[in-house]
Amino acid sequence: MKKKTWLRSILAFCLMAITMLVFAAARPLAAETNAFSLTLNVDPPGSGTATADPGPPYSQNQTVSLMATANSGYVFDRWVLADDTKWWDAGWDYRVEVTAGASGYARKNKPAEFDLNFTQLWTSLGTSGVLDPNSIRVVEVDSNDNVIDADVPFQFDKASDFNAATKAAGTVVLIMEGNTGAGATRTYHVYFDVTGKGFSAPNVTPQVTLSEQADEGVGAFKLQTSTGTIFIHKSSAGVSGYEDVNGNDWISWSEATGAHGAFRGIPNATGGSNEAVFHPGKGQMTSTVLNQGPIKVTLHFLGKKASGDSQRWEGTYEIYPDYTVFTMVKARVSPALQYPFWFLYEGTPGGQLNPTVDFVVFSNGEQINAGQTRDGDLPDEEWAYVADPTVGTGRSIFLINNQDDTKNDTYFTDGAKVMTILGFGRQGSTLLLPNNTTPREFTFGLMDETLIDNAKPIIYNAYRVLNTNVGSAEARSGASLGTQNPVQFTITGEHTVTAQFKPVQYTVNVTISPPGTGTVTKSPDKPTYSHGEQVTLTATVITPGYNFAGWSGSGVSGTESQKTVTVTQNMNITATFAQNFTVTTSANPAAGGTVNLNPPGPSYAPGTEVTITAVANSGYTFTEWSGDLSGSNPSETITVNGNMNIVANFGQPQFTFSATSAGNGTVDWTPKKASYAAGEVIEVTATPDSGFAFSSWTGDLASTVNPLTFPINGNTSVVANFVASQLYTLSVSVPGGGGTVTQNPPGPNYPSGTTVTLTAVPNAGKKFVQWGGDASGTNPSTQVTMTGNKAVTATFDDDGEPLTITIAPSGGGTVTKSPNQNFYLPGTVVTLTAAPTAGWTFVNWSGDASGTNLTTTVTIGADGADVTATFSPPSTFTLTTSVVGNGTIKISPEKPEYTFGEKVKLTAEPGSGAAFAGWSGSLTSTANPLSVTMNSNMNIVATFTVPAAPVSDHFDTCSLNAVWESPINPTGDATFKVDGSHLRITVPEGATHNLWGDNKDAPRVMQAADNVDFQYVVKFDSTVTQTAQMQGIIVEGDAQNFARFEIQYNNGLKAYAATIEGTKSKTRIAVDIVNPADVAYLRVTRTGEIWKMEYSGNGATWIEAGSFNKYTLNVTKAGIFAGNVQGKNSPAPAHTAVVDYFHNATLGPMPAERPLLDITIVGSGSVTANPPIGQLTCGANVTLTANPGLGATFSNWSGAVTGTQPTISFLINGPKQVTATFSDGGMQYSLLPIIIKK
Repeated sequence: MKKKTWLRSILAFCLMAITMLVFAAARPLAAETNAFSLTLNVDPPGSGTATADPGPPYSQNQTVSLMATANSGYVFDRWVLADDTKWWDAGWDYRVEVTAGASGYARKNKPAEFDLNFTQLWTSLGTSGVLDPNSIRVVEVDSNDNVIDADVPFQFDKASDFNAATKAAGTVVLIMEGNTGAGATRTYHVYFDVTGKGFSAPNVTPQVTLSEQADEGVGAFKLQTSTGTIFIHKSSAGVSGYEDVNGNDWISWSEATGAHGAFRGIPNATGGSNEAVFHPGKGQMTSTVLNQGPIKVTLHFLGKKASGDSQRWEGTYEIYPDYTVFTMVKARVSPALQYPFWFLYEGTPGGQLNPTVDFVVFSNGEQINAGQTRDGDLPDEEWAYVADPTVGTGRSIFLINNQDDTKNDTYFTDGAKVMTILGFGRQGSTLLLPNNTTPREFTFGLMDETLIDNAKPIIYNAYRVLNTNVGSAEARSGASLGTQNPVQFTITGEHTVTAQFKPVQYTVNVTISPPGTGTVTKSPDKPTYSHGEQVTLTATVITPGYNFAGWSGSGVSGTESQKTVTVTQNMNITATFAQNFTVTTSANPAAGGTVNLNPPGPSYAPGTEVTITAVANSGYTFTEWSGDLSGSNPSETITVNGNMNIVANFGQPQFTFSATSAGNGTVDWTPKKASYAAGEVIEVTATPDSGFAFSSWTGDLASTVNPLTFPINGNTSVVANFVASQLYTLSVSVPGGGGTVTQNPPGPNYPSGTTVTLTAVPNAGKKFVQWGGDASGTNPSTQVTMTGNKAVTATFDDDGEPLTITIAPSGGGTVTKSPNQNFYLPGTVVTLTAAPTAGWTFVNWSGDASGTNLTTTVTIGADGADVTATFSPPSTFTLTTSVVGNGTIKISPEKPEYTFGEKVKLTAEPGSGAAFAGWSGSLTSTANPLSVTMNSNMNIVATFTVPAAPVSDHFDTCSLNAVWESPINPTGDATFKVDGSHLRITVPEGATHNLWGDNKDAPRVMQAADNVDFQYVVKFDSTVTQTAQMQGIIVEGDAQNFARFEIQYNNGLKAYAATIEGTKSKTRIAVDIVNPADVAYLRVTRTGEIWKMEYSGNGATWIEAGSFNKYTLNVTKAGIFAGNVQGKNSPAPAHTAVVDYFHNATLGPMPAERPLLDITIVGSGSVTANPPIGQLTCGANVTLTANPGLGATFSNWSGAVTGTQPTISFLINGPKQVTATFSDGGMQYSLLPIIIKK
C-alpha cells in the first residue's frame, strides 16, 4: 500500500510538470495571433445600425466585412475611421478649409473675407463648443494639404450678435500675401478650438491703425495705412484729409470759404441741402468703431433723425491697407422730400491742383487735363483717377463706383481752379443716385501709377470681387473609409469605425391657383429637404384684386399666408388665391387732407365692412364725399361688393397779411397778394435806415429773425421795430423840481462809451441834495459813461442848514417841528414838541436843546443843529397776535409780558391747503420765521391765503410734500428721494425714459396748477454731462397735451423746448449753451399765448433761450422730470436730477428754507447737538444737551420734544422746532429789594 501510494505521488507530480510545460509553451501563441477588437459607432444616433462579419476577436491583417443598415427616414452616407489626417498642429482639434479665387484678375496682397459660424461648424461635426477667439489661426496649404505659410496675417471681426457658446459667428479677414494669378485659387485652413486650453492671442503686425486726432479743429478718426494717412470727421462722416507718404494732402479740407477749403472732401454725398452729412465739418452724426485692425478698420456713421423721417442717412467706411470702401447703407427717406445722393472727390491732387499739369483718366480710356471738363455716363466699368506726375515717380488717387449704372458721371473744377470736382451720379448740381439704390459701394485709394495700363491691375485688385468658398469643418480625427456598403476593412490594430447616415431627401413642389395671381416663397429654398426638416411657405398676392384663400394637398391646410410644414415625404401643395375688390380713395385738393381706411386697403374680400375717414390738413376743412359715396359726415362705414372710387373734398380758408414799420426803416415781403391760402409760406424782410438796426417783430408774430419766413394760418399783421445802431439813451429827471441839470455833450442819445458830464443847477432859494439812479453822490457835477441806456435823478431842496433830530431809543416816541422844513436859514427858531409812545415817558432834550419839558425851542446855527429826545421805556410790553385765514402762529418764547429789547420769534404755520402771505399790524414783512424786538406793545397779524397752484417747495422735509401727487414712475425702475434739502429723481442705465405723446416714460413729480399766467423756477444742483441725459419742467393740460422745457446733453449742453399734441410733437426751442455754469436755474414764463424759456447760473442774471407764440394749453398740472435716451448701439446713461427747489414766482418771493432742526433758547444757557445741526440728515438720531449759564438751571424742553432731563434724543423725520428754557432763581431775589425800594 505504501509503495502504490508513493508511485501515485510521483505520477501526479510528473503530470503536473507536463501540464505546466504545455501551458508554458502555449502562452506565447496568443500574442503571435495579435487578437484585436473593433468598435462600431453610428452617427447620428438612432439613424441606423452597423455590424461586422465575422465578429471579434480579430488577427493582424484580417479582412472584415462592415454592413450599415439605415433606419426609416435615413440613408447610409459614409464610413469614418478615427485616423489623423495631415494636421498643422495637434494643439488644435478643429479646422475648416476656405478658398479664394482671383476670379479672372491678377491680385496683389488682396484682402479676402470669409463669414464663418463656428457654432454651426461644430454642429456639422455632431458636436458643440464654446469658441475661444484667441484660438483662431490661418495657414495656407497646397493641393495636398501641405502647409505653405503657417503665419498668414488675419483678423477676426465678431458679428454684432456674437455669442461664444450659441452663435460664435463673425468674419475672418486675411491677406493673400504676394501675387495671385488671374486664374489661381488659394487654399487656407482656418484652425479653431474651444475655451479652456490657454490659447494666446495671435501676433499680427498691424497694417491699418486707428487713433483720434482733431483735423482743422474738428474731432476726427486718424487712420494710418500703407498708402498714407486718412482723416474722417467723427460728427459728419466726411473724409477731410488724405496725406500720402510724402505728406501731401490730396483733399486739404479747412474752414476757408468755398472751394478754398470748406467745399472739399470725400464723398460729399448729400449735396448742399444736407451739409455735414458725409461731408467734412461739424455735424450731428453719431459714429461707432465696429472693428479695429490689425488689417482692416470698420467705422459706422448714423445721421440725426428729423421729425417725419422714416429712414436716416447711414454709411460705413472699411479701411484696408491699400484702399478704402465707402458704403452708403441707407439714404434719408422723408414723406415730404426725396434724398438722392452722389459720390464726389473734391480735393487737391498732390497737395495743390495744377490744372495744366495734373490730369484725369477715365475707365473708358479718356484722358483730359485737370483744368478741362468731362460729362456723360461711363459705360460698363465706372472708375477714374486723378494724377499728379510731379509727386514721386507719379502718383494718383483712384475713385470707383463699384456698381455700374446709367447715371451721369462728370468732372470739372471750381471757378478759381483750386479744387477738383469728380462725381459719380452728378449732372451739374443735380444728385442722380436714387435713395432706393442703397446699399451702394464706392472705393478710393492712392497708387504710385499714372499710366492706365499700370493702373488697371491696382484698381481691379481694389474692387473686383473674389470667388470665395467655405468648405466643411473637420475634426482632428476623421479620415473617411468611403461610401461603399458593405465595405471590406483590414484589421491592423485596435480600431473605431463610425457609420454615418444622412436623412432621406424629399421634394416640395408648390402650385399657384389660378396661375399668375400670387407667389409662394420657401424658406429655406432648396431643391430637396431632409427627412423631418421644416420649411416655411409664404403666400404673396401679386395680381390686384386677389387675396390669399388657403393651402391644400399633401396633408397641408389652413388660410394663414405663412405656413410651416414638416417634410416626411415628397409634397405637392397648392396655394389658392381668390379675387378681391378695390377701394380707391383720393383727396380734392391733394393738399387738403388724407383718407384713412380701416381695415387698411385698398383690396378687400367681397362683403367686407370698411370705415372710411376724411382727415383735414391744417388750414383745411372737410366738406363732402363724392364718387361712389355721398354725404358730409367725415367718417362713414361702407360694405365692399364691387370696385369703388371715393373722393374726399376739402375747403381751404384764405387769410390776409400786412406788415408795417414802427419808424427808422422799411418793410417788404414776398409773395405779395391780397389773400393767402392756409399754410402758404411768406417771407417778410425789415430794412433799417442808415444809423439804425432791426430790433424785433411784434404784433401777431414775435421774433428777432430777419428775414422771417413763416406759414400763414390766420389773418396776420406784424410791425418791424428798429433801434439806433450802437446808441444809448440818457434820461435825466428832477423829481419835485427845485433846479435843472445840464448835459455835456447834449443828449439824450449817445454813442457807446461816451462820457457825459452832468451839472445840477438849483433854483433861487434851493440847493442840490444828491444824485440817484445810474449816478450817485452829493457833488453838483458828476460823470456818466454810456455803456447802455441810463436814467439819472437830481434831487433839490430848500436852501439852508439841516436840523437833525434823534429819538433815543428808537420807537420811544416822536418829535414834531414848527415850522416843518427840511432846511432852515441860520438864526431860525424852531419849536420842537416830544410825544412819547404809549407807556413810555419823556426824559429830556440834549444836544443843541435842553430841558425836560415836552416842548422846547432850538436856534439854527451856521452849520444847522443836532437835537436828541430821550425817552424811558415802560417796565414791560405786551405782544398780541392774530391770524387771517387758515393757519396758526407759534411764539417763542411765549409770555404774557416782555422786557424792552427782548427778542421774540414768530413762526407762521399754514393749515392744509393754505400758504403764508405775510405779517401786518405793528410790523410788515414776509419773512418766516419773523424776529421781533420788543420796544413797544405789539399787535401782529399773520395772513394765510389759498395760493394759486402750484405751490413752491424747498424739499426741506423728509418725504414728498402732500401738495405733490404720488411720484409717476411709468417703467417702474426710477427712484425718488427727499432728503431734507433736495428732491432726487434717478433713472437707471439701460432703457429710454422720455416724454412724448406715444412714449411718456420719464419719471416725474406733478402737482395741480391753475390755468393762469405764471412763472415757474427750478434750481438744479445736478448737471447733464452724457449724451441724452435731461432734466426739466413739464406743464400739462392732459396726458396727451403738454409742453416740456429742459436742459439736455446732445453733442454738448442744449436748452430745449417742445410741445406735444397727441402723437404730434413740435420743437419750439433748441439752442446750444456755451457755459455749463449757466444752467443751475431753469425758468419758464407764460403770458397769455406767449411762452418764454430762460436759464441762469446764479438766479439773478438770466439768459433767454427763446420764446414762442400762439400756443394755447389749458394748464392743469406742472412738475419736474428727469430722463435719458438709449442710442442704437449704447444703453441710455444713468442720471440723477438733484432739485434744490421748485418756485411758483407768481406767488411772490421764495419762502425761506427751513432747517431740519431749529433751536430757541429762553434764559441763560446754550444747547449742543450731536451730530452738529449742520450735519443732520433725514433718518438720523440727534441728541440735544442743555448747558445752563452761570447761576442758571435748566427748566424744560418744549416744541417738537418735551421733557425736563437736560439730555434728550429723538429721530429727525422732518423739520423740527425745539425750545430750551433756563431759569435763574438768584436774579429773582436780587430784583426784589429794587422793586420794594421803588
